[in-house]
Amino acid sequence: MLTRADADALYRLLEEEIVPAFYDRGADQVPHRWMEFVKEAIRTVAPRFSARRMVKEYAVRMRSGARKSAVARHG
Repeated sequence: MLTRADADALYRLLEEEIVPAFYDRGADQVPHRWMEFVKEAIRTVAPRFSARRMVKEYAVRMRSGARKSAVARHG
């Protein structure tokens, strides 16, 4: 559950780091600091959403479901 302190910290982070990084554009009009946030997010989150991981998870779940179904039918 989000506490008041959590909400305050989140708003502070948005106001002091995230939003300024988005609007701080270089001479080329690219938000370089923002792009660093984006690259880091992709680097750290992407492995959790890879196709290989999803296929592996699907196979494990299907085997588990098939096993439960067989036990239920045959006791």
